[in-house]
Amino acid sequence: MKLKELLEDICKHGIFGTVLAYIYVIEFQKRGLTHAHILLTLDSEGKIRTKDDIGKFVSAELPDPCTDLRLFQIVTKCMVHGPCGTININSPCMRDGQCCKSFPKQFKDDTEENVNRYAIYRRIATEPVQVGKYSIHNRWGVPYNPWLLKKFNAHINVEVCA
Repeated sequence: MKLKELLEDICKHGIFGTVLAYIYVIEFQKRGLTHAHILLTLDSEGKIRTKDDIGKFVSAELPDPCTDLRLFQIVTKCMVHGPCGTININSPCMRDGQCCKSFPKQFKDDTEENVNRYAIYRRIATEPVQVGKYSIHNRWGVPYNPWLLKKFNAHINVEVCA
């Protein structure tokens, strides 16, 4: 049900722009979990090309709880990787002492577009916040679209590639 509604928002309502083509794959994982991967091709008018375009649609930072408490709660519940590395060497993403997803990411003052076909998202250094038993900051954020998170209250990783 959520996948159908998500595809409608993306394709019919054009939340990212006019979609020329899309493909999706549903991945069935352990413990009955599923993941859907959606790849979009946008028309030339709507293509996300610059760091300003990227910033309109995708963030990898923890929101300010004073400005948007609901988004902060969803991001800290659904969009934080790990933690792993030296903080938690037993995390499932650890391979040979390193995170296979390259977390924690580096702090970045600005987004860089088209680095090996992907964006490197802005992650400004902030004071850590307590999430469960871990103290985390922007280096642990999984990229997301704020509007989608608020609508679906679920893990929805959004990446820009070119």
